[in-house]
Amino acid sequence: MRAVNVVKAAVWIALFASISTAGMKYVAVVETDIDVQSGASKQLNSADVRQVTATLRREAVRNLPQSQYSIMTSETVQAQGGAVLEECADENCVITLGSKIGADYIVRGTVSKLGAKFTLSAEIYETENGNLVGSSDLISAGNIEELVKGASSVCADMYRTFINLQNSKTQTKQKPPVNVKQKKAAPATAMAQPQTYSQQQPYQNFTSAERWRTFGLNFIPGLGSFAIMKDKEAGFIQVGAAITGTACLLIASVDWESGGQPKEFADLLSSTYTVMGYAVFAGGCLILNVARSLTYKKPLPKTALNEAPDGFSIAVMPDRNGDLKGYVFYNTSF
Repeated sequence: MRAVNVVKAAVWIALFASISTAGMKYVAVVETDIDVQSGASKQLNSADVRQVTATLRREAVRNLPQSQYSIMTSETVQAQGGAVLEECADENCVITLGSKIGADYIVRGTVSKLGAKFTLSAEIYETENGNLVGSSDLISAGNIEELVKGASSVCADMYRTFINLQNSKTQTKQKPPVNVKQKKAAPATAMAQPQTYSQQQPYQNFTSAERWRTFGLNFIPGLGSFAIMKDKEAGFIQVGAAITGTACLLIASVDWESGGQPKEFADLLSSTYTVMGYAVFAGGCLILNVARSLTYKKPLPKTALNEAPDGFSIAVMPDRNGDLKGYVFYNTSF
């Protein structure tokens, strides 16, 4: 009789375990990638890489709900194909192999070198369709210890944003249809607020490789900003700074003394324009290049900001009493 009770308990435990994990999503945090072309691999070792990967996994455990997501351990990932994953050179390879090891989502970080600083960006991919569903802001630091320290809060924000997006998709799918004939419209409320950059950021941010190429090409003032980031503002500033700086240096090279000016005044003019020329080059080209390459983000399209196209629009909206009324709008932007 006691043996029968033990068998029954085992069956109930197995049944409960299968029900509780039915809707579970599995997340694999794979080994952090090192951007070899940026020169980061020359100053990092395997221990540094494992430290960054451990931070990504730790924040996933802290911020992803345990009732919905199971974080695969490093041993499980390694045993089921982690060694092969480390050899992947692009995201498509990682996504394909991640699907084969049973992961629903793949998290991977990339460490690069930009100037004298290390940079880190992390991304979340859905293995079912290969979509990018989460991305962190770019983290920059002078050494690996500071980079790991800054990664904790930034990656936590990435996971929280990912959860909010997934929950909003689930709520949209589960929202029941509204029967207009049976349900009276609610009073008018405030207009929907435009989505912020942080909500759209997983689909808008630049990769580390794009930022690095922009930084390099901008040694020809504005070329990287125009060609890669489509950042016209920074491009025109750099071109203008290059022209202004060149003009100042040309003016400084004029022999003012032979033109009839006193020697002291001629020396003052020459030194003043020389300083101005180099200052314009440094501020408008070099410093702006570094800052813009690190921080510039793609502007959201009009559709992401809930902006209506130009032209007439017809809308049916409830008034304060809940009665539906028709309105005609004309929208234009300039």
